[in-house]
Amino acid sequence: LAFFGISAFAVLAAALGIYAFRQVGERLELIDVRVPQVVSSMEISRAVDRLIASTPALLAAATPKERDEVSNRMRPEIDRLVISLNEVARGDKVDEAVTIQTLVGSLRSNLTELEELIGLRLKIREHLATLLNALFQANKEAERLFAPWLDVMDLQIRGALEQARKRDADPSARAGHEVAAAIVLDRAAQAAQRGFSAIVDQLIQAATIVQQERLPVVEFQLRRGLDDLDAKARDLDPKLGAVFAEQLRQIRGLALGPDAALAIRGEELKLVGKAEKLIAENGNLSVGLTAAVDRLVSQAETDVSSWAKDALSVQRLSAQALLSFATLSLLSSILIGWLYVSRNLLRRLMRLSDGMLAIAGGSYHSTIDVSGSDEITEMGRVVEIFRKNTLERNDLLVDKEHAAERLEQQVNERTVELAQSVEELRALSDVSQAVNSTIDLETVLSAIVTRATQLSRTDAGTIYVFDEASQTFSLRASYGMDEAIISEIKDRHIYLGETAIGKAVEQRVSIQISDIQDDPKSVLDIIVRAGFRAVLIVPLLGADRTVGALVVRRKRIGEFPQHTVDLLQTFAAQSVLAIQNARLFESVEARTRELAKSLEDLRSAQDRLIQTEKLASLGQLTAGIAHEIKNPLNCSIHAQAPVSPAASI
Repeated sequence: LAFFGISAFAVLAAALGIYAFRQVGERLELIDVRVPQVVSSMEISRAVDRLIASTPALLAAATPKERDEVSNRMRPEIDRLVISLNEVARGDKVDEAVTIQTLVGSLRSNLTELEELIGLRLKIREHLATLLNALFQANKEAERLFAPWLDVMDLQIRGALEQARKRDADPSARAGHEVAAAIVLDRAAQAAQRGFSAIVDQLIQAATIVQQERLPVVEFQLRRGLDDLDAKARDLDPKLGAVFAEQLRQIRGLALGPDAALAIRGEELKLVGKAEKLIAENGNLSVGLTAAVDRLVSQAETDVSSWAKDALSVQRLSAQALLSFATLSLLSSILIGWLYVSRNLLRRLMRLSDGMLAIAGGSYHSTIDVSGSDEITEMGRVVEIFRKNTLERNDLLVDKEHAAERLEQQVNERTVELAQSVEELRALSDVSQAVNSTIDLETVLSAIVTRATQLSRTDAGTIYVFDEASQTFSLRASYGMDEAIISEIKDRHIYLGETAIGKAVEQRVSIQISDIQDDPKSVLDIIVRAGFRAVLIVPLLGADRTVGALVVRRKRIGEFPQHTVDLLQTFAAQSVLAIQNARLFESVEARTRELAKSLEDLRSAQDRLIQTEKLASLGQLTAGIAHEIKNPLNCSIHAQAPVSPAASI
C-alpha cells in the first residue's frame, strides 16, 4: 500500500508536473515567437536613428566624393534595416508591425529621393561655379579694355591742356572744346567701368543668397543696372562703346535668363528646400517609428509579463500540490521535491520577475542573471537584450543631439569662411580699382602691400622692385615696420640669388620659411633682430622679365596655409601689372621728351640749312659776276698781243 500510495503520489505528481511544464512550455514558445520580432523592431529603430543622424551630413556634402562617402556609410545601415524588416514581417502580424513596415518603406523612399536631390544639387553647384568663373573672366576683360583707354584719354587731356596754355588765342576756342570733350569721354568710361564692376560684385553676392524670395529683387536690380550701363555705353567713344556693348550682352546672358546665375541659384535653393523638407519628414517618420517600436516593446513586455505570471501561477500551483503530496509521502521525497523546485526553478523565476519589474520601473542598470542553459535562462537573455537595447537607444538619442550641435558648428564655420572670401574679393576689387585709377606707383604698391598684409594676418609686408641694370632688388613699398628698419633695408641692396628673396625670383616659385632662426642667412640680419620669425616671399614675374618680389612677415612660428599663398600670388599679379603700367608711363614720358628734343634739333638744323643756302646763292652770284668780268678782259688781252712785237722793232 505504501508502495502503491507512493506510486500514486508519484503518478499524480508526474501528471501535475507534466501539466505545469506544458503550460510553461507553451508560454515560452509564445515568448520565442514574439521576442525576435521585438528585437528586430528595436534594431530597426536604432538603424533608422543612425540613418536620420547621417542625412544632415549628406545634405552638407559639397562634392560628389563627400556624397559617396556618406552614402557608403549609410548603405550598411540600410542593409541591416532590410534584414530586420524581414524578421518583423515573419513575426505576428500585429498592428504595430504593419505600421513599422509602412514607416520604413516611406523612409527608404525618402532617402532615395534625397540622394537624387543631392546629386542634382551638386550638378547645379558645378554649373554655378562655371558661371562665376565666366563672370570673373568678363570682369578681367573689362579691366583690360578700359585700362589702356583711360591712359590714352589722360594723355590726350594733358596734351590738350598743354596746347591750350601755349596758345595765345581765346581760352574758349577750339582747344577748350577738345579738353571738355576728352574729359566727358574719360568720365563716361570711368562711370561705365565702375558700373560694370558693381554688376559683377552684385552677381557674385547673388550666388550666395540663402532666401528664395530675395532673388526677384536682385533680378530687378540687375536688370536696372544693366539698362543703365546700356545707356552709359552710348555715351562712350563709338569704338569703345561697341566692344563694351558686346561685353554687356555677355554679362546679361550670364546674369539673366533660364540658364543664368540667378536662375541656377533659384533651382539650387528649391532643391535645398525639398531636401530639408525630406529631412524633416524623415524626422517625423523616425518619431513615429520610435513610437511604434515603443508600443510593440510595451505590448511585448505586457505579454511576456503575463505569460511569465501564468507560468509562475502554474508552477506555484504545482508546487503546492507537490507539497501536499510530499507531506503524505516520505520525508525524503518531500525534501527532494522542495529543494529541487524551490531552490532552482522558483528562485530563478523570482529573480527574473524582479529584474523585469525593475526594468519596467525604469531601472535599466540592473543586470539580469543569464547563467544556465534552459528556457528560464533564455528568458533572462531576452530581458537582458531588452535592457541593453534601451540603453543603446538612449545613447543614440544623445549622439543625435551631439550630431545636431556639430552640424550647427560646421554651418557657422562655413559662414565665417564665406565672409572671409567676400572680404578677399572686395580687397582684390579695391586693389584692381587702385591699379586702374592712378599711375602713381607708390600709392598703388602701398595699397597692395597694406591689403596683402591685413588679409594674410601677418605683422609686416614689403614690395621690392628689381633693377635690371644693377641686377639688384630695392625696397619700394612697406607696411607695419618702423622707419629705422625701413631706412636700413633701403640702404641694403639684394642681388639676384642672394637671400630667400633672390632665390624665390631666380627659381620663379614662392618660398616660405616657418622659422627664420633655423635658417638666418636666408634673410637680412635686420629682419632677425626685429623679431620676425616666419616669412613668405612671392616673386613678381612678368611674361619675360623679373619685376620684383612681395614679402610678408610675422612674429610667430609656423607655415602659411595654401590659401594665403594663393591669395598673395593674386596680389603679386596686381603688383606686376601696376609696376609695368608705371614703367610704361615712364617710358612714354621719356619718349615724349626725346621727341621734343629731336624737334628742337630739327628746327635748329633747318635754320642753319637756310643760312647755308643763302651763302651758296651769294657765292653763285659772285662767280657769275667774276665770269662776266673775265670775258672782256680776255678779249682785251688777245687784242693787244700782236702789237707788242711791232713796238719792239
